[in-house]
Amino acid sequence: MKTREVFLSDEAIADIKSGRDFYDQSSEKVGDYFVAGILSDLESLSFYAGIHPLVHGFYRMLSRNFPFAVYYEIKDTQVWVVAVFDMRRKPEGIVDKLKSIVSGKKFKEPVAKYRSGKKNPPRKKTEIKLSHQAAQKSDFFDLINFDAPDHLG
Repeated sequence: MKTREVFLSDEAIADIKSGRDFYDQSSEKVGDYFVAGILSDLESLSFYAGIHPLVHGFYRMLSRNFPFAVYYEIKDTQVWVVAVFDMRRKPEGIVDKLKSIVSGKKFKEPVAKYRSGKKNPPRKKTEIKLSHQAAQKSDFFDLINFDAPDHLG
């Protein structure tokens, strides 16, 4: 069976970190379960990359256990994961963020409009840069503060 190497962009790592932070608010174990589930999904890409539907120019794999989608592209024998998005977002925000990854331009996330009398504090501007530098698995686990299972590290 043909296998491919899977690489994560800096943006994808940041997406996984923010997902973990979100689930850690409930319980630290839920955050760990989230990371383990996403890593399992990413590991499956080495075998099944390319069978998923193309959405906005990228292959999209839906996570098995969480409402997240992995957007990736295939270059020769490598799979480049460009983003891991929470699918509970507004679809327009996902499309805009994917377009910004393709164009390499800065992306400003839309600010939600609330109807209360209070003014919302301004959001920090975020810049998205896609770097195609391969992250070693051990470096990745260090970044997200997760102990790699023996068979992955």
